Amino acid sequence: MRRLTLRAKLLLVVIAALVPIGALGIWQGLANRDSIRVLLDDQLVIGALAMAERQREHFIVAERSLLILSQNEGVRAMGPRCRGGLKPGFSAEAGVLNIIRSDASGAVRCSVVAFAPGLSLATQQWWREGIRRKAFIVSAPVLGPVVKRQVVIAMLPMFTAQGQSDGAVSMSIDFKQLQRSLVSDVGAIDENAGVAVFAQGQIVATSSRGELPQFKPGLAIGRVAEATSAEGVVWRYSAARIYGNNLYSIYAKQKPELSARATGLALDKLAMPILAIILTSLAIWIATHRLVVHWFESLIRLADKFAAGEYRGDPAYFENAPAEIAALSHSLHAMAGAIEQRDIELSAALLAKTNMTLEIHHRVKNNLQLVSSLLHLQSRQLSDPAARLALDQARARIGALAEIHRILFEGNDESEQGDVNLRLLLGQLCAQLRVLHRHQVHIKLLCDIQDHTVPNEVAIPLSLFSVEAITNAFRHAYTDASEGTIVFVCQVIEDEIRLSVIDQGVGFDRTSQFESTGSQLMGAFAAQLGGTFAIASSAGNGSEVTLRFPIERANPVEPNEATNPLPVGGA
Repeated sequence: MRRLTLRAKLLLVVIAALVPIGALGIWQGLANRDSIRVLLDDQLVIGALAMAERQREHFIVAERSLLILSQNEGVRAMGPRCRGGLKPGFSAEAGVLNIIRSDASGAVRCSVVAFAPGLSLATQQWWREGIRRKAFIVSAPVLGPVVKRQVVIAMLPMFTAQGQSDGAVSMSIDFKQLQRSLVSDVGAIDENAGVAVFAQGQIVATSSRGELPQFKPGLAIGRVAEATSAEGVVWRYSAARIYGNNLYSIYAKQKPELSARATGLALDKLAMPILAIILTSLAIWIATHRLVVHWFESLIRLADKFAAGEYRGDPAYFENAPAEIAALSHSLHAMAGAIEQRDIELSAALLAKTNMTLEIHHRVKNNLQLVSSLLHLQSRQLSDPAARLALDQARARIGALAEIHRILFEGNDESEQGDVNLRLLLGQLCAQLRVLHRHQVHIKLLCDIQDHTVPNEVAIPLSLFSVEAITNAFRHAYTDASEGTIVFVCQVIEDEIRLSVIDQGVGFDRTSQFESTGSQLMGAFAAQLGGTFAIASSAGNGSEVTLRFPIERANPVEPNEATNPLPVGGA
């Protein structure tokens, strides 16, 4: 005799349990109309939030693009390279029709699209508003000052190093394409809804084919309000902020439609929900306990056994189980056998991969050392002291990079996991730097490094920054061969990592130091870490180089030894 499947048995039980629910459903439905109306209002609020999230991406992308362009040196200088610096942000396919760089007076200095000489944006209301607010803004639809098409302007003010206005970069976004995007987004949620995007108190885009009322977004943030169109149709709507305090998304539906839907849902709503839940749950609980739970508990024990690495089960135990459970048991036993074989193969493959990875790291280190040796040979053939010094500095940096690579990837189990311990890494790096400057026996190097793990992508620029800072101190702090000390400190304080290199040497000229290659490299490494660095110095009182950056993905570890300053050689 053919056994019924688990699905068939559960279906019969559920049908038997739902018979009384169907009888009570009609009686209970109309009593829930008001609660359904509240639910539909909540859907308006959720719809407004969802549309705001969908539309926010357009303007976030625009602001980030303008922010990146504003950092371009050619764009900031407004010189011959200005137009080329703007081009990476230009994309007609994405709806970006033009990008303009204007100076503090509003005069257009460069543009991706050719413009008439003498063009000024100072008369544009959106330009004045952006300069006044000193923040990213989005305008209402306007006629593009260069492209002569209806566009929405995204504008980002720029400032000098002293905080003075330096004009702005502005992006012209195709208004029609923005509308098409809005219609597409609405269709993904509810094609019968009316949606509008407001900027500066005016409609930027709308998906509705009919006349929308004059919405007031400020009255409907997180709640539902009503407005009547010129045609006399009452709309219920909710609003959500897309970006800042001047860009809103409105999600609305006609009130008659909502009332009709509330009535329909009320009629469909099941009566006596508590009784229905009790009856259905009781029937399903009894059936599933006998037909499902018992067998699944056995399957769980079997899976735990396989997970522990014991791949020998008992297929005969599940012969009396429902057909689906028996089939699943058979699949689990087959899978266990395959996993056992696969484990053997993976172990062998992992060993081969590990050996290959170590060989690659070793060759990379050797190649870096070879480049350093070639630079050394080349420098010996140069008679110009400045050229020889430049090659020696490059050779030192390459040598430091090779050492960093050795520390990170050779014999470091943590680095294979993508993380490295700062105390181990920087401590070995300090020792190597002491060796590299062993001829300066009159200088001591003290290192105070806290235990902390960071990802490799953080460890590398942090190590390179440390090399530059310590090397600069060795070269410039004690030029008269007098005895001195260099203190290197790396600590985790609150939510950031702070690194300092301190000496009591002769100091330096801040202007020339900030223009040096070492300072430029340290600035680049600090930017790569998302942090900041500073150099404080005065003649005869030494100098201090500091770096601060957020911890973010860095993972703290328990200290395994004292973190007192560790001497690394010296006189």
